[in-house]
Amino acid sequence: MKFKINKFIALSAIILLGAILSGCTKKDAAQTKEQQQPEEILGVLPGSSDDGQPDNILEYWDYLQQATEGTFSLVSHASLATQSDSKSLTGGFFYSGTNPIEGGTVQIGNISLSSDVSKGYMYGQVTPQGKALFGNTISLSLNPNAPGTSGKAIAAASIYIPAELTLSSPLADDVITTGTTIEWNTDRSNTRGVMILLEYDPENLENAGFAATYPNPVHKAISVADIGSYTLTYNDVSALPNGSRITLRVARGNYRAFNPSKSTSVYGFHAYTLVESVHTISY
Repeated sequence: MKFKINKFIALSAIILLGAILSGCTKKDAAQTKEQQQPEEILGVLPGSSDDGQPDNILEYWDYLQQATEGTFSLVSHASLATQSDSKSLTGGFFYSGTNPIEGGTVQIGNISLSSDVSKGYMYGQVTPQGKALFGNTISLSLNPNAPGTSGKAIAAASIYIPAELTLSSPLADDVITTGTTIEWNTDRSNTRGVMILLEYDPENLENAGFAATYPNPVHKAISVADIGSYTLTYNDVSALPNGSRITLRVARGNYRAFNPSKSTSVYGFHAYTLVESVHTISY
């Protein structure tokens, strides 16, 4: 199924990796790739490039755009502005890549999910237990057979889910400018890197004074190695309206497409952890 997910998630998938955000286009991703050195583009995991896991930002985009017979996701989304923090597991199986159908038990790490008739056979729950999955390699078992039926092979795989991200700087509502250092907790096992997104939204009521001159959203995506900090440059902030209110999002994650043995059916799973906060931009 081609999920109607936010494009920032496709880039961070990280993403980044769940659809709650507005963000970059595929062109933005390509430009970011051109501007960065290869080792800065969400790193490459050891092994071959056809191991079912993406090696760079553009591959995240491609994976999340492909049709599958089932896709599931684990999301951790925290906001410094509202002091909220949620974990969710969602997904479903699909007929002809579009229509949700009833499936069997889905096992994601130590959490079991069942399809919900009241939700159109989709799977989903807000789950504090999902916190324990971050920072670990977990097993996936997706059973596409509805209860009492058989015939389809169970899809199984494993995937590393980066540790939950926490943002220590800037603090909520700090002014962001050239030279501001963004700091987060490092995950040494995460070779995918970290995505930073700065976003100006003209529909934000706090930006009413900028909307006439800057009527379109502005995004700046930055991909960096997961080393715990990044200092913003003039090039990073100069496209954003000076003095406007912006949202900072920092995320990391992983994605995997896989199929059962002796089957052409494709299934997908992605996980990401994201923290966002609101700031004034000044340069």
